[in-house]
Amino acid sequence: MLSKILKWVWDKLSKEKQDRITKILDNSASFRNLVSILRPNIVDVKGNKMYIDPKRNPAIALYDIGGYENAETQLFERHIKDGDVVLDLGANIGYFTLIAAKLVGVNGKVYAFEPDPTNFSFLKKSVEINNYKNVICEQKAVSNENGKLKLFLHKFQTGAYTIVGGGSNYVEVETVKLDEYFKDKNSKVDVIKMDIEGAEGLALEGMQNILSVNKNIKVFSEIMPTQLEKTRINGENYLNMLTYLGFNIYEIIEEKNKSNLKLINPSQFKEFVKEKIVTNIFCTK
Repeated sequence: MLSKILKWVWDKLSKEKQDRITKILDNSASFRNLVSILRPNIVDVKGNKMYIDPKRNPAIALYDIGGYENAETQLFERHIKDGDVVLDLGANIGYFTLIAAKLVGVNGKVYAFEPDPTNFSFLKKSVEINNYKNVICEQKAVSNENGKLKLFLHKFQTGAYTIVGGGSNYVEVETVKLDEYFKDKNSKVDVIKMDIEGAEGLALEGMQNILSVNKNIKVFSEIMPTQLEKTRINGENYLNMLTYLGFNIYEIIEEKNKSNLKLINPSQFKEFVKEKIVTNIFCTK
């Protein structure tokens, strides 16, 4: 009953207010402590079991009242079919990985890349408890070359770890260039989801061949201009790169609990990145 009441209240809020509340709760030590007491360490995600640490991942506690990546999830589900190959870049603890694994079925495959050791352990446990044999988990950060880099850790938000940040709190992680990774594998890729905190442009540089040979490939990407600015590929450059590769770019907008798409014309790129703090885009050829 409480869950239904909370869902009703949540649905009345605008997307902007939902995002603001989620961010506040993510950074609230008191909320983290409360959630760690009240929530189990396994939640149901679209019929999948997913391991979480409520204290580390408080935003997921809002999942069962409809407060977690609604628009993106709807669109993601709509564009994945049986037999597809999906790349989850920045898989975190496995939310989109598990959804994709169920949708692609035994004839498909999901490659989940997550560099953070703790997030990766939760990802692996969730894949194993659901007995998915079609998921390959890689503890690596996706970039434009193979090597090693520092992964800078956020004090509270486990989804905000980045290889383009700074600070004294970091772990060293392996990086992977996807064109190299798939060189000796079947290069068929149908869907890519990227949420890698400003390293999206670097990842894009490292998958030029994949994006060229797969004519019907679709890309879901978070875009955070302030993070992208920390690399030589800023937000405007990132969108121009996608356009050069033949993509039409749409902003994913949630309206009345449904996902809608708004086309972003190249002439609008400069203004678009100026206006946005963080948003999600969908790219299709």
